[in-house]
Amino acid sequence: MTGEDRHDAGLVARNAELRRSNSELEARLREKDELLTLLAHDLRGPLMGLRIRLETLTGQLADDPRPEVHEELEQATHTLDDLSDLLSRLLALRKLTDSTKGGDEVDLGRLVEKVIAGRHREASDKRIEVQLEQALPATVMSDGVLIERILDNLLSNAIKFSDFDSSIQVSILPARDSVYIAVEDAGPGLTVEDQENLCGPFARLSARPTGGEPSMGLGLYIVRKLVEALGGQLFALSAGSGRGSTFTVALARRA
Repeated sequence: MTGEDRHDAGLVARNAELRRSNSELEARLREKDELLTLLAHDLRGPLMGLRIRLETLTGQLADDPRPEVHEELEQATHTLDDLSDLLSRLLALRKLTDSTKGGDEVDLGRLVEKVIAGRHREASDKRIEVQLEQALPATVMSDGVLIERILDNLLSNAIKFSDFDSSIQVSILPARDSVYIAVEDAGPGLTVEDQENLCGPFARLSARPTGGEPSMGLGLYIVRKLVEALGGQLFALSAGSGRGSTFTVALARRA
């Protein structure tokens, strides 16, 4: 065997080893994803049981004169909401691996109304008015579940970082081949550094939630991943610190 032959044989062996290693890694990643999904689904049952018990207890103690009791119950409710929200975010990330183009016809107006209704309590607690502006009906052929998670994450972030007694506007702007959904708040805005690090995992921005809400730095990262999975685009605009932010999602009318 010549030196060149030995070199070629070595390359073949190394390529075979790399393929085997890649196959093993892919199998382990699939197992991890499946385990994550199972755990998230299994945790939903106990969390629902806790929510029912907490609501029952809150009703039983509604007339209790001690303010600290109501504060503890409210804090427990917020913590439970955060856990439920985290599970939903984890499941949304898992769904990315199963996402395919196409999907069903999604009425964006109805979907936005559903998302706003789902975040009504958080907005009401901070006396934030969430307004929907839609001049014309708008539909897309896409995955409604993923779009709902995108909008819910954007609205949740807007509420967290908006001041008390402020407003948030959600606009649906249909164009010829695309539909734009914008979430605009009057919150602390984005610095130049914020905009550079905006959509990274566990990103920490200069602003902090105005009501003491927890922020894991995953919301915008998940939004970006979901938008990319749908073949869309995400835009973030801000005139600077203290001047609010607008996050816009562009989706094709047909995938």
